[in-house]
Amino acid sequence: AVLDAGSSAPAFSLPRLGGGAALTLSSFLGTPVIVNFFASWCPHCRSELAAIGTVAARNAGGVAVVGVDSNDGTGTPAQKLLLAAHASYPVGVDTSAQVAAKYLLVALPVTYFIDAHGRVVGSAFGAQTVTSLQRWVNRLTHQAS
Repeated sequence: AVLDAGSSAPAFSLPRLGGGAALTLSSFLGTPVIVNFFASWCPHCRSELAAIGTVAARNAGGVAVVGVDSNDGTGTPAQKLLLAAHASYPVGVDTSAQVAAKYLLVALPVTYFIDAHGRVVGSAFGAQTVTSLQRWVNRLTHQAS
């Protein structure tokens, strides 16, 4: 099951990995957002973090990238993974997978693509590549105009 394209992306507010202000989806309204659900224990998640980090850096200002560390305990292993992947986008800690459940997740990784109005454009299951993510970014940024 996935959230239908055109439906409103469920709002969330999560503690930020590494501390700081809570991470909220609503703070990105007006900007397209890529929301990547991952966990440090998920091998496919680990392989895609570098791609997501690259796309986040390449499209900074045009598209926001948010990570959700789901069902993963304290977040320390996730911090190490993100550091190794040079992924510097904000990540929220979804310890009990409550946000993952709102997004109908049954496996990881899953990436949702949300337009500037907070509506779901689509989703992708499994590890994404820079090429596949950039295709989604192009869709998101062309919709925004």
